[in-house]
Amino acid sequence: MVAHAVVTAALGAALLLVAGGVGHLRDRRALATALASQRVLPRWARALVTVVLGPVQAIVGVAAVTAWLAVPRLAAPAVALVGALFVALGLYTTVLRIRVPAAPCGCFGASGPVTPVVVARAWLFAGAAGAAVPVLWGASGVPLGPRALLLLPAVLVALAGWLVAEVFTVGRSTQPIRRPPALS
Repeated sequence: MVAHAVVTAALGAALLLVAGGVGHLRDRRALATALASQRVLPRWARALVTVVLGPVQAIVGVAAVTAWLAVPRLAAPAVALVGALFVALGLYTTVLRIRVPAAPCGCFGASGPVTPVVVARAWLFAGAAGAAVPVLWGASGVPLGPRALLLLPAVLVALAGWLVAEVFTVGRSTQPIRRPPALS
């Protein structure tokens, strides 16, 4: 039962990476703006992250889910990469929270600051992915039907990971409130 929970959380992390990656691909300007506002990375690194982060997130997430559905043992390396990405996000958001706590998160286009919930989400998903790797290495003989069904709670995990962070950043926008122009 614990193995199912760990794999579900890791697949939820992979799905969250896909969603985040697609978001960054759709609006690279928002990511570039958030990275510039954060003032953590040098300019050359911000340009590189703006170009690379979205595709890497999407590819790694899709690879983990696809491998899980095809051959569960092959999902272990992909889920290890999911964990590595969340470790990187955990480190970055921790540094950001300490050095520039009012800077916009940039997660899913959010303009709110990095909250402790955003940091915790990254570390929890990193831990879940790390815990799932040995389980996946030992996975064999699991029929496709139960593997596919495990994606349903994984979608809920991904939604919860997104929603909890969104709820805790509501009303904490770092962007100035723009008043509509006066009617003439």
